[in-house]
Amino acid sequence: MAESTQTLARLEEWQEGGTRVINAVPSVKNCLRSALFRLLPEAGLPVPEGAVLSVDKVSAVCSFHGSKRYWLKRGDVHSVNPGDVVKVSTREETMHALDHFRKSGIGQVLVQEHVDGESVKFYATAGSRFFKAFCFSRNREDITDRMTRLRTLADRAGYAAGLEIFGGDAIATPDGQVFLIDLNDWPSFASCRDSAAQHIAAYVSDSLG
Repeated sequence: MAESTQTLARLEEWQEGGTRVINAVPSVKNCLRSALFRLLPEAGLPVPEGAVLSVDKVSAVCSFHGSKRYWLKRGDVHSVNPGDVVKVSTREETMHALDHFRKSGIGQVLVQEHVDGESVKFYATAGSRFFKAFCFSRNREDITDRMTRLRTLADRAGYAAGLEIFGGDAIATPDGQVFLIDLNDWPSFASCRDSAAQHIAAYVSDSLG
């Protein structure tokens, strides 16, 4: 869960000295949106249409024909402040969001088309030794048993990014499609902490053995 430049630099020194780091520094950096949304499509994984752009180019690609909506997300780390991730459906909302990014010193923005469906948060370890999925639009209902497709996608995404302990967010559409919308190194495992702890401990023990 350490992502600051100074901490990652220290972890990198330890790695170079032979220390085993769970979620190696390159994998943590791969979770930055500018890297992640290059890696996932390259791995053939389904993500909403979008791109990481400079702030000044965002408004030109947002076309609000019909009911089209977009998510604008800071292009580096995950959400830090209110307004770092926002859904927009009008030109006015877009300009307001871009004003926030500029004032916050954020130079790159991930622009993604909105996909209708259930918002799903998942938690996993490498090789699908542990996997849990929860529907956030239904009060964090445990839907692991019907998220076989997501389990496979999560494992592939973790492998593409080089992650061992991770989580993420996805959208499950009414017609059965699943889109990955984020990947997180060392998430909180808030909805399944007790069961996850046992599997994480076993994974770490085995990896060090």
